[in-house]
Amino acid sequence: MNESLNMQEALQVAEEAARQGGQIIKDYFGKTMHITMKRGIEEQIPVDTESEKAIISVLHDYFPDHRIQSEESGNRSGNSLYTWVIDPLDGTSNFILGIPQVAVCVTLVRENDILLTVIHQPILDTFYTAISGQGAYYVTTLDHGAYFNRERLRVRQNASSLSKSAICRVLSYGMHNHKQARDVMNRLYGKTRRLLDTWAPSLDWCMLASGKVDGLVYVSTHLLRYDPGMVAGLFLFREAGGFLGDLEYGENIDNMAQVESVIAATSDTLLKEIWRTIDEEVDDEACIR
Repeated sequence: MNESLNMQEALQVAEEAARQGGQIIKDYFGKTMHITMKRGIEEQIPVDTESEKAIISVLHDYFPDHRIQSEESGNRSGNSLYTWVIDPLDGTSNFILGIPQVAVCVTLVRENDILLTVIHQPILDTFYTAISGQGAYYVTTLDHGAYFNRERLRVRQNASSLSKSAICRVLSYGMHNHKQARDVMNRLYGKTRRLLDTWAPSLDWCMLASGKVDGLVYVSTHLLRYDPGMVAGLFLFREAGGFLGDLEYGENIDNMAQVESVIAATSDTLLKEIWRTIDEEVDDEACIR
């Protein structure tokens, strides 16, 4: 199938889709609502599904043949090589508690290649965007969607040593009671300036890409590509010039589609220091198994 797509136009559609989903989040923010549980410890609220519907509606209007992989409703088939990967509300627990650290993630993938992403922080009305090979940006907009400010994101230069670094920790669902995941995080806690757990992984990546934190460790037992917020954030960080490594061996990542757990840092030196610190703690069994 021979398909071509204008990436700037696709990015504008992704921004509009994220904005529509974000408006649902803003409308519900601070209100009490019914909470259900899925996968044991994961909360689900009506705003998740309503935001998702708003996002999908925009994408379907512009690209009716494109496939959709969504956090809530699963996969929708289409006669296209392009797939939109959606997280309609990253940071559900924060939303329930009235903490504005929440995001909407919309990412476009062609087969295994990530083409662009939009991470929208609706309560603050800000966007983080990236197109493959064109860098990452922080964007604030006016009410009608026009750019008010757009600045290039680059990871922090001259990154600190681990003892002086702030590191975000992210555990996939099911890993919070995993012994080796706890061992990894406990080891890091004693060796970093601060270990952060914000409950909104996509925004952890945004902070990392913006130079506000120095590193990130993600521990999981499933492929990263199945977590829409992680896909969006990791791609943004890579476009901002960040360094990525596999948690098991500390090697640079060539194919994001085949990785489970990752280490990210603003310098290769810090990346290796994080991995050495973790490797000292874990036993012969790989920490992601």
